[in-house]
Amino acid sequence: GMEGSNDFVHIYHCSGASCDPLTGTAIPAQAITTNSWDLVGTDGTEYTVLVRVENGNTDANGDTLFGDPSASMTVTADGSVTPAPTLTNAAAVKTATDDGLTFTWDAADTGDVSSWVLCWAGTQDIVNNEFDSLLGNSCAETADTTTSITVTEQAMCGGTCAADMYFGIAGKDTVGNVADPGVDMYADMKEGLDIPDVIDGGGDPAGEDAGIGNAVYAIIALVVIAVIGGAYILTRGADGDGDDKEWDY
Repeated sequence: GMEGSNDFVHIYHCSGASCDPLTGTAIPAQAITTNSWDLVGTDGTEYTVLVRVENGNTDANGDTLFGDPSASMTVTADGSVTPAPTLTNAAAVKTATDDGLTFTWDAADTGDVSSWVLCWAGTQDIVNNEFDSLLGNSCAETADTTTSITVTEQAMCGGTCAADMYFGIAGKDTVGNVADPGVDMYADMKEGLDIPDVIDGGGDPAGEDAGIGNAVYAIIALVVIAVIGGAYILTRGADGDGDDKEWDY
């Protein structure tokens, strides 16, 4: 036989660990080469996902025929760093070469933290309320869960610092969620690099994640469907006696 030209990947999902995805939401007719898909759901909610290859044919009872194997899994939406880490004892010192700062801190409730991000801005409001806007632009990230990081003056200011600088430190999980900053720091750098101090009120639990706020939806971990990447529905042409096509698996 050969791969049928009408073979497509079909995805079905529903909310709950024991629900029937065929009665839930259908994402039909994805390309046969599809090997990943993102489900957007409610943070912390379980979803059952079924993935299989179909080409529109049905059996004598009208049930949809599908290729073997198919894949079914239960996943949990992950849109937050949970629990939110708590940061204390934050401090900073100048590097030995006097061209950067090394930040250190203590952390608790770090079970969902895989790395830390240190971000900076010209106002505390941006650090506290628009932390997500700094990610990827005005931040440095640790390679692991080590609670220290060094940032050069060049990286922070693009040269010699000449403005007030506010800093926030936040936990990040393995799927890219970033918590709100668990500590705030400030330094007057209008005349060059200086050592920041902790702003009163820092060290509280991080709470809602940056970029999530009170939103209901969060992107769950990637649903991998490569398991059926090599599974194609095979068809056989009509026999000489005129019988209809049959399905081989």
